Amino acid sequence: MKYQNILIEKEKRLARVIINRPPLNILDIVTLGEMSKAFAVLEKEKPVLVAFSGAGENFSAGVEIKEHFPKTVKKMLSAFHGLLRRIVQSNLITCAAVDGYVFGGGCELAAACDFVFATPKSVFAQPEAAVGCFPPFGAAYFPARLGHRAAAELILEGKSYSAEEARQAGLVNRVADDLDSEIWKLYEKLAHFSPAVLRLAKKALTGPKANLEARLKYSETKYLRELVKVKDMTEGLNAFQEKRPPVWGVK
Repeated sequence: MKYQNILIEKEKRLARVIINRPPLNILDIVTLGEMSKAFAVLEKEKPVLVAFSGAGENFSAGVEIKEHFPKTVKKMLSAFHGLLRRIVQSNLITCAAVDGYVFGGGCELAAACDFVFATPKSVFAQPEAAVGCFPPFGAAYFPARLGHRAAAELILEGKSYSAEEARQAGLVNRVADDLDSEIWKLYEKLAHFSPAVLRLAKKALTGPKANLEARLKYSETKYLRELVKVKDMTEGLNAFQEKRPPVWGVK
């Protein structure tokens, strides 16, 4: 199957999904749809490991800002969260090999994977509050994954983490210059184990589907039914596109 915005590479039983929209590898609805379709195919093929990465110097600077506006935001969230739900709930083992910007939806995508390997120059951030939004998946997933305080730093304060800070917070497994080497070391370890046992272990580790679903549904409802009605959301998005400071209305 051919894709417009992603590359699929396979060697042995390692599959790579590469976001191919350099330099920033922005995740738009088309790209997210392609990633979901590719992952669905991989679930049937059952590789030992699926590795996500970005072409060029950045993993991803996040989801397309134009698709955050009320007209397209529901479709965008459906595509994005559909992909993240699939990754988290799949019995495939996944890793994100990240470099450069790991921002917004790019950070959420990495966090959805079982393992995250980062170069020393990787920077992690959830800057949505600065543009009048918040990350629904991050709000639902990060508190259990990272703890409330780290989640609050990322989502409420908009703090950016270096690769080492992200490792200390539990967002990154290993910081390394050679990401490919880390991917292959993980692959070789996993390849020695029973695939059936690993699939069951992954499901047990993830827990019941309802654990994530209830929080994510709540977060999505806050976003789609309440946030989109707040004028500051549109103001923040417009200000970002117009490269000016936002003028918030509600005090």
